[in-house]
Order: sequence, then C-alpha cells, then structure tokens
Amino acid sequence: MRIFDIIEDQRIVNFTGKLNILKKTSGESVGTIIFFDGEIINTEFRSMSPLRGLIHLCIESETEENIKFIVEPELIEINSKKITMPFSVIKKKINTSFNKFIEAKSLRPPNNLKILPKPDIMRSEEIVSPDEFSILCTLSDYNNVSDIYIHNELMEYEITNALISLRKKNAIKLVQLK
Repeated sequence: MRIFDIIEDQRIVNFTGKLNILKKTSGESVGTIIFFDGEIINTEFRSMSPLRGLIHLCIESETEENIKFIVEPELIEINSKKITMPFSVIKKKINTSFNKFIEAKSLRPPNNLKILPKPDIMRSEEIVSPDEFSILCTLSDYNNVSDIYIHNELMEYEITNALISLRKKNAIKLVQLK
C-alpha cells in the first residue's frame, strides 16, 4: 500500500504531527493520522474509533485514486494517544482487512438501492449477530446503500457480509430507487 511508505518515512524520522489525507480535486479532508515521535497514536476519520479509522483510511487511500497526502508538523500532546499497538501489528490488521474488503467488494449492493428492515425479524426467534444488529440500527436512520456504508462504523466488508446475512434471514427488503 502506498500509505505504508509514507507512514514508514514518518517513523524513520521520528515525525510528530499529522498526515492529512485529502481529496485531490476539492482539498476536502478524508481523515488524519496523528504521529508522536514516529509512532501512530491516533486517527481522525468520521466518528470512528482510532484503530478502525486507521484501517478505513488505509483502505480508502489505496482504493480511491483521488487522494493526496500532506505531512504537517504540529505540536502533539502524548496524552492524545489512543493507539498503543506496534505498527507491525497494525499493518497485519490492515492487510487482513484489505483482503476481506477485496473479497466482499463484488458482493456490495449497488448505491441505487434502498434497504428497509422487515419488522418480522424483531418478533422472530432468529438470532441476530452484533454486525447485523448494527446494520438494523443504522437502517432506523438511513436507508440508501451509500448512506449505510458512510454512517455505520463497521468495516465495508463487514457491512456487506451483514447485509448478505440479513437478506438470507429475510430480515431486509431491497427497493430499487428511480
């Protein structure tokens, strides 16, 4: 992954500051990776937990061509440390998640679908996994496929797999948007 090279460069020079990930065309922020003395200590990506946000940022920076990276030295307080594991462990998690993302990518429903929960699932004896429950909670606020992928904290492949599972359980209904 190209972001790994940038992260390794910051680790070598004991960088303290932020790696901003931006959209090339608009300059809009996608997210931020925060370093202290060359170690990743936090991320800012949507409202996700730091580790999940880091994994999402790495996958998005690899799959989206309209991304640029800006390294910005900044005074960072060590008390903002939210990520404590070594980068080698994080890198393995990112690679595992990326491989799962690639496998599930072809199964992702198209963005022009609306997904509605079927109320029968709440009255049934069907066991709902935590990921499926998370999707059902998201469906209470957002129905469009694109919104579900934006507003749910699960990894993209976890969302796809949960949607497939809910469909098999007949817990959701797909509606084509015009």
